[in-house]
Amino acid sequence: MAGTGFYVGLGAGWDGQNDIRVDQFAPPPATGTLTTDDGIIIAGSLGYKLPVFPIRLEFESGYDWHKISEFNTGGATFAAGGHANVASELFNAIYDFPVGPGWNLYAGGGLGMGHVWFAPFDAATGDQIALTDKWGFMWQAIVGTSWELAPDAEVFVDYRYRDVDANETTNTPVFGPVDSHRITENVVMAGVRFYMFPPMVAEAPPPPPAYEPPPPPPYTPPPPPPPPPPPNTSGGATSGGAGGSPQ
Repeated sequence: MAGTGFYVGLGAGWDGQNDIRVDQFAPPPATGTLTTDDGIIIAGSLGYKLPVFPIRLEFESGYDWHKISEFNTGGATFAAGGHANVASELFNAIYDFPVGPGWNLYAGGGLGMGHVWFAPFDAATGDQIALTDKWGFMWQAIVGTSWELAPDAEVFVDYRYRDVDANETTNTPVFGPVDSHRITENVVMAGVRFYMFPPMVAEAPPPPPAYEPPPPPPYTPPPPPPPPPPPNTSGGATSGGAGGSPQ
Protein backbone atom coordinates (compact mmCIF):
# COMPACT_ATOMS: atom_id res chain seq x y z
CA MET A 1 0.00 0.00 0.00
CA ALA A 2 1.01 3.59 -0.55
CA GLY A 3 2.11 5.82 2.28
CA THR A 4 0.18 6.75 5.39
CA GLY A 5 -0.37 10.15 6.94
CA PHE A 6 -1.34 13.31 5.06
CA TYR A 7 -2.12 13.32 1.35
CA VAL A 8 -3.59 15.58 -1.33
CA GLY A 9 -5.86 14.37 -4.11
CA LEU A 10 -7.25 15.66 -7.37
CA GLY A 11 -10.03 14.10 -9.44
CA ALA A 12 -12.32 14.80 -12.39
CA GLY A 13 -15.01 12.91 -14.21
CA TRP A 14 -18.52 12.52 -15.56
CA ASP A 15 -21.54 13.84 -13.64
CA GLY A 16 -25.10 12.90 -14.57
CA GLN A 17 -27.91 14.72 -12.80
CA ASN A 18 -31.27 13.03 -12.40
CA ASP A 19 -34.38 14.98 -13.45
CA ILE A 20 -35.17 17.79 -11.01
CA ARG A 21 -38.74 18.05 -9.80
CA VAL A 22 -40.59 21.36 -9.61
CA ASP A 23 -44.15 21.96 -8.32
CA GLN A 24 -46.43 24.81 -9.41
CA PHE A 25 -48.82 25.85 -6.64
CA ALA A 26 -50.90 28.50 -8.45
CA PRO A 27 -54.02 27.20 -10.25
CA PRO A 28 -53.88 25.00 -12.10
CA PRO A 29 -51.33 23.21 -9.82
CA ALA A 30 -48.92 20.99 -11.68
CA THR A 31 -45.78 18.96 -11.21
CA GLY A 32 -42.99 19.04 -13.75
CA THR A 33 -39.38 17.92 -14.18
CA LEU A 34 -36.37 19.63 -15.65
CA THR A 35 -33.75 17.62 -17.53
CA THR A 36 -30.10 18.63 -17.58
CA ASP A 37 -27.26 17.62 -19.89
CA ASP A 38 -24.45 15.49 -18.53
CA GLY A 39 -21.67 17.60 -17.07
CA ILE A 40 -18.15 17.57 -15.69
CA ILE A 41 -17.15 17.43 -12.04
CA ILE A 42 -13.81 18.37 -10.51
CA ALA A 43 -12.77 17.83 -6.89
CA GLY A 44 -9.74 18.31 -4.69
CA SER A 45 -9.11 16.73 -1.30
CA LEU A 46 -6.83 17.00 1.70
CA GLY A 47 -6.80 13.88 3.82
CA TYR A 48 -5.11 11.75 6.44
CA LYS A 49 -4.68 7.98 6.29
CA LEU A 50 -4.45 6.32 9.70
CA PRO A 51 -1.19 4.42 10.26
CA VAL A 52 -2.76 1.36 11.95
CA PHE A 53 -6.27 1.01 10.47
CA PRO A 54 -6.89 1.31 6.69
CA ILE A 55 -9.19 4.32 7.13
CA ARG A 56 -8.88 7.66 5.35
CA LEU A 57 -10.42 10.89 6.67
CA GLU A 58 -10.54 13.77 4.21
CA PHE A 59 -12.01 17.15 3.38
CA GLU A 60 -13.16 17.41 -0.22
CA SER A 61 -14.16 20.46 -2.23
CA GLY A 62 -15.87 19.95 -5.60
CA TYR A 63 -17.84 21.65 -8.34
CA ASP A 64 -20.03 20.43 -11.19
CA TRP A 65 -22.04 22.30 -13.82
CA HIS A 66 -24.90 21.35 -16.15
CA LYS A 67 -26.97 22.99 -18.86
CA ILE A 68 -30.74 22.64 -18.52
CA SER A 69 -32.22 21.27 -21.77
CA GLU A 70 -35.90 20.32 -21.30
CA PHE A 71 -38.96 21.14 -19.21
CA ASN A 72 -41.54 18.35 -18.90
CA THR A 73 -44.98 19.20 -17.51
CA GLY A 74 -48.56 18.07 -18.16
CA GLY A 75 -47.35 15.37 -20.55
CA ALA A 76 -45.67 17.93 -22.82
CA THR A 77 -41.97 18.69 -23.30
CA PHE A 78 -40.62 22.20 -23.89
CA ALA A 79 -37.11 23.45 -24.61
CA ALA A 80 -35.54 25.04 -21.56
CA GLY A 81 -32.38 26.94 -20.75
CA GLY A 82 -30.34 27.89 -17.72
CA HIS A 83 -27.95 25.97 -15.50
CA ALA A 84 -28.02 23.60 -12.52
CA ASN A 85 -24.62 23.78 -10.79
CA VAL A 86 -23.51 22.35 -7.44
CA ALA A 87 -20.50 23.35 -5.32
CA SER A 88 -19.75 20.84 -2.55
CA GLU A 89 -17.80 21.00 0.72
CA LEU A 90 -17.77 17.53 2.27
CA PHE A 91 -16.02 15.55 5.00
CA ASN A 92 -15.45 11.94 3.91
CA ALA A 93 -14.60 8.76 5.80
CA ILE A 94 -13.37 5.88 3.62
CA TYR A 95 -12.26 2.33 4.41
CA ASP A 96 -9.62 0.69 2.19
CA PHE A 97 -9.77 -3.08 1.60
CA PRO A 98 -6.34 -4.39 0.46
CA VAL A 99 -6.89 -7.11 -2.15
CA GLY A 100 -3.40 -7.43 -3.64
CA PRO A 101 0.04 -5.83 -3.73
CA GLY A 102 -0.59 -2.12 -4.35
CA TRP A 103 -4.31 -2.69 -5.08
CA ASN A 104 -7.23 -1.58 -2.87
CA LEU A 105 -11.01 -1.57 -3.00
CA TYR A 106 -12.67 1.10 -0.89
CA ALA A 107 -16.07 2.28 0.31
CA GLY A 108 -17.28 5.17 2.41
CA GLY A 109 -19.34 8.31 2.45
CA GLY A 110 -19.36 12.00 3.14
CA LEU A 111 -21.46 14.68 4.82
CA GLY A 112 -21.38 18.43 4.43
CA MET A 113 -22.91 21.34 2.58
CA GLY A 114 -23.65 22.03 -1.06
CA HIS A 115 -24.35 25.32 -2.80
CA VAL A 116 -26.98 25.01 -5.53
CA TRP A 117 -27.42 27.42 -8.42
CA PHE A 118 -30.58 26.30 -10.23
CA ALA A 119 -32.04 28.83 -12.67
CA PRO A 120 -34.24 27.31 -15.40
CA PHE A 121 -36.25 29.32 -17.91
CA ASP A 122 -38.54 28.65 -20.86
CA ALA A 123 -36.29 28.76 -23.95
CA ALA A 124 -39.17 29.99 -26.19
CA THR A 125 -40.45 32.84 -24.03
CA GLY A 126 -37.61 33.48 -21.59
CA ASP A 127 -40.05 33.11 -18.67
CA GLN A 128 -38.45 32.14 -15.38
CA ILE A 129 -39.48 28.67 -14.19
CA ALA A 130 -37.69 28.52 -10.80
CA LEU A 131 -34.68 29.93 -8.98
CA THR A 132 -32.58 28.31 -6.25
CA ASP A 133 -29.45 29.99 -4.90
CA LYS A 134 -28.71 28.47 -1.51
CA TRP A 135 -26.51 26.29 0.70
CA GLY A 136 -28.13 23.06 1.79
CA PHE A 137 -27.27 19.78 3.51
CA MET A 138 -25.45 17.35 1.22
CA TRP A 139 -24.26 13.75 1.45
CA GLN A 140 -22.59 11.20 -0.83
CA ALA A 141 -21.84 7.47 -0.94
CA ILE A 142 -18.56 6.25 -2.48
CA VAL A 143 -17.22 2.94 -3.81
CA GLY A 144 -14.02 2.60 -5.82
CA THR A 145 -10.62 1.08 -6.39
CA SER A 146 -7.05 2.38 -6.32
CA TRP A 147 -3.64 1.26 -7.59
CA GLU A 148 -0.24 2.21 -6.21
CA LEU A 149 2.05 3.92 -8.71
CA ALA A 150 4.89 4.57 -6.25
CA PRO A 151 5.33 4.61 -2.46
CA ASP A 152 3.98 8.20 -2.46
CA ALA A 153 1.31 8.13 -5.21
CA GLU A 154 -1.76 6.16 -6.27
CA VAL A 155 -4.45 6.49 -8.94
CA PHE A 156 -8.14 5.84 -8.29
CA VAL A 157 -11.48 5.35 -10.04
CA ASP A 158 -14.75 5.51 -8.13
CA TYR A 159 -18.53 5.86 -8.33
CA ARG A 160 -20.47 8.35 -6.19
CA TYR A 161 -24.13 8.96 -5.51
CA ARG A 162 -24.65 12.55 -4.37
CA ASP A 163 -27.73 14.23 -2.86
CA VAL A 164 -28.09 17.93 -2.05
CA ASP A 165 -30.97 19.94 -0.63
CA ALA A 166 -32.28 22.34 -3.30
CA ASN A 167 -35.74 22.91 -1.81
CA GLU A 168 -36.76 26.51 -2.35
CA THR A 169 -39.93 28.34 -3.33
CA THR A 170 -39.71 30.98 -6.07
CA ASN A 171 -42.45 33.51 -6.83
CA THR A 172 -42.20 33.62 -10.61
CA PRO A 173 -43.94 36.32 -12.71
CA VAL A 174 -45.72 33.82 -14.97
CA PHE A 175 -46.13 30.54 -13.03
CA GLY A 176 -46.60 31.99 -9.55
CA PRO A 177 -45.06 30.13 -6.58
CA VAL A 178 -42.89 27.26 -7.79
CA ASP A 179 -41.14 24.85 -5.43
CA SER A 180 -37.92 23.07 -6.47
CA HIS A 181 -36.75 19.83 -4.85
CA ARG A 182 -33.56 17.92 -4.12
CA ILE A 183 -30.85 17.41 -6.73
CA THR A 184 -29.32 13.94 -7.03
CA GLU A 185 -26.32 12.96 -9.14
CA ASN A 186 -24.47 9.88 -10.36
CA VAL A 187 -20.73 10.46 -10.69
CA VAL A 188 -17.79 8.50 -12.10
CA MET A 189 -14.49 10.09 -11.13
CA ALA A 190 -10.80 9.29 -11.67
CA GLY A 191 -7.77 10.95 -10.18
CA VAL A 192 -4.53 10.68 -8.23
CA ARG A 193 -3.44 11.01 -4.59
CA PHE A 194 -0.01 12.11 -3.44
CA TYR A 195 1.19 11.16 0.04
CA MET A 196 3.38 13.69 1.81
CA PHE A 197 5.22 11.12 3.93
CA PRO A 198 5.83 7.91 1.95
CA PRO A 199 6.96 4.85 3.92
CA MET A 200 10.69 4.58 4.53
CA VAL A 201 12.21 1.48 3.00
CA ALA A 202 15.16 0.23 5.05
CA GLU A 203 18.15 -0.85 3.04
CA ALA A 204 19.14 -4.46 3.56
CA PRO A 205 22.54 -4.88 5.24
CA PRO A 206 25.28 -6.14 2.93
CA PRO A 207 25.71 -9.93 2.96
CA PRO A 208 28.58 -11.27 5.05
CA PRO A 209 31.76 -12.00 3.07
CA ALA A 210 32.19 -15.52 1.80
CA TYR A 211 34.34 -17.72 4.06
CA GLU A 212 37.88 -18.16 2.90
CA PRO A 213 40.20 -20.50 4.83
CA PRO A 214 43.37 -18.82 6.08
CA PRO A 215 46.46 -19.40 3.97
CA PRO A 216 48.78 -22.17 5.13
CA PRO A 217 51.83 -21.07 7.15
CA PRO A 218 55.07 -20.67 5.18
CA TYR A 219 57.11 -23.88 4.80
CA THR A 220 59.92 -24.24 7.32
CA PRO A 221 62.38 -27.08 6.63
CA PRO A 222 63.05 -29.37 9.57
CA PRO A 223 66.34 -28.77 11.46
CA PRO A 224 69.31 -30.93 10.39
CA PRO A 225 70.05 -34.00 12.53
CA PRO A 226 72.70 -33.48 15.20
CA PRO A 227 76.28 -34.48 14.17
CA PRO A 228 77.55 -37.90 15.39
CA PRO A 229 79.82 -37.89 18.50
CA PRO A 230 83.60 -37.79 17.76
CA PRO A 231 85.49 -41.17 17.97
CA ASN A 232 87.49 -42.00 21.22
CA THR A 233 91.33 -41.81 20.33
CA SER A 234 92.97 -42.03 23.86
CA GLY A 235 95.31 -45.28 24.36
CA GLY A 236 95.55 -47.45 27.53
CA ALA A 237 98.99 -48.25 29.52
CA THR A 238 100.15 -51.86 29.73
CA SER A 239 101.13 -53.39 33.11
CA GLY A 240 104.17 -55.75 33.82
CA GLY A 241 107.79 -55.61 32.34
CA ALA A 242 111.03 -57.56 31.72
CA GLY A 243 112.49 -59.84 34.36
CA GLY A 244 114.25 -58.60 37.47
CA SER A 245 116.91 -55.99 37.46
CA PRO A 246 120.53 -57.17 36.93
CA GLN A 247 122.73 -58.08 39.94
